[in-house]
This record gives sequence, C-alpha cells and structure tokens, in this order.
Amino acid sequence: VQVLYNKEVQKIAELQVALSNEQVVKTEALVKNGKVPLSQLYDMKAQLAKDEVSLTEARNNVKLALLDLTERDGENFDIVVPEVEDAVEQYMSSILPPDNVYDHAVAFKPQIKEQEYLLESQKKMLKVAQAGYYPKLNFGASYSNGYYHYSGDGDYTNLAFSDQLKNNGRKTIGFSLSIPLFNRFQVRNNVRSARIGIRNRELMMENTKKVLYKEIQQAYYNATAAQDKYTASDKSVLASKEAFSYAEDRYAAGKSTVFEYSEAKTKYAQSLSEQAQAKYDFIFRT
Repeated sequence: VQVLYNKEVQKIAELQVALSNEQVVKTEALVKNGKVPLSQLYDMKAQLAKDEVSLTEARNNVKLALLDLTERDGENFDIVVPEVEDAVEQYMSSILPPDNVYDHAVAFKPQIKEQEYLLESQKKMLKVAQAGYYPKLNFGASYSNGYYHYSGDGDYTNLAFSDQLKNNGRKTIGFSLSIPLFNRFQVRNNVRSARIGIRNRELMMENTKKVLYKEIQQAYYNATAAQDKYTASDKSVLASKEAFSYAEDRYAAGKSTVFEYSEAKTKYAQSLSEQAQAKYDFIFRT
C-alpha cells in the first residue's frame, strides 16, 4: 500500500512538472510580447526547478518503498498497480457492522479458543475435587516367588529350581474401603477452590471477548472514518482544481503574479496528494 501511495505521489509530481513546463513556455511568449516583465519568467523557472526537485524525491520514495517491501534490490522489482475506478463502490461491501464481524470471529479466534479450553479444563478439575466426597474402594493383587540355595556342611539337599518355582509362589489379593468422614475440610476447600477457578476463567473469557469486540469496533470506526475522509478529499480536489484553473487563466491574461499562480498550483497538488493518501488508507482499513 505504501508503494502504491508513493507511485500516486510521483504521478502528481510529474503533473506539477508538466504544468510548470507549460507555464514557462507561455511566460516566455508573454515576455516577448511585453505583457509581463522578465522577472516573472525567472520566477516561473524557479518554480519549475522546485517541482523537479519534488519529482526526484517522489521517485526516490518509490524506490525506498520497494526496498522496504523486498528487503533486497528494489531496482529490479516492481508491483502491479490494481485498477481502482471507484474505491468506495469497490470496497464498501467489506465494511460490515461490528456485531456481524464479532459473531464470525468469536467462533475461530485463537485467543477465544484458548480460553474455552482452559475453562473446560477447570470444570474437569471441579469434578476431580468433588470426587473426594465419595468413598473409595481400592483393590490390590500381587504375586511373588523365589529360589533358595543352601551351601556348606550339613545333610540338607537343595530342591531343583523348577520345583522351587512351583512350591515358593505366593499370591495375595485384597480390598480396602475408605470413607471420607473427616479430612480437615480438605475436600470442601478443594471444591471451593475449583469453583473459584471456574469463575475466574469465565471472567477471563468474558474479558477476552470484550477485547476482541473492542478491536473490531476500532477497525470499523477507522474504516468508516477513512471512507468519510476519502469522500471529502474528492470534494477538495474538485474545488482546488477549479481554483487552479481560474488562477491559470488570470496568469495567462497577465492579471496575477507567479506567486498567486504557484500558490493555487501547490494547493491543487496538495489536495491530489491527500486524496491519494485517503484512498489507500480507506482500502487498507476496509
């Protein structure tokens, strides 16, 4: 968008140079006919030189914008300028009411999904804490075996390894029941903490949604304000163009000075620049 805007400014600067060149030629003719003093020709040539400096700066700004975009050699890179006849008509449909955008965004925005999962996790923690109120039945089973070998003096005979595995096996099975009659209110406190955790997560969820809605509202207001500014800039261009045309006619008739002409031309150029800026800001905001 910055490149597009700088290209528009370059076109405006080229127009200013063309207008000044045209007036230099006309002023030379007026000087020859004795209608204006020679000083006006020098003033007009000075204005032309000033416009040429502005054009050089505008071209350089385009190169810098391309360099910022590519982060490499901007000389061998360019962009296609889109055809935008009526920006308001073309992009107006993108400005949706905040509620419509919010209803769509809240369903998939990562920060909302994150809070939803954290809230569900906290609800699971409440169920875990409430489980402490119920009796617990524990079941356990085990199996063990061993092999013994006696050495030294004596008449004891060691049984074979396979025989010992058959005879030395031990099997145990057991059940235990624990009833939470008194546990220093630990379960109650855990349940209360879990409920508080759920409430905190609900508040965080609500706050995240409010932040999202606020961001959408800000984007909507910025877009509508950019639209109003762009519409106003059109009126400004028309008015300044008429004023410049009038000043041009007065200068050609020898009824005004170079400075009056240059002032009208500068205001016209400024209104064109503001219009370009408003147009691309509107496109960006929508």
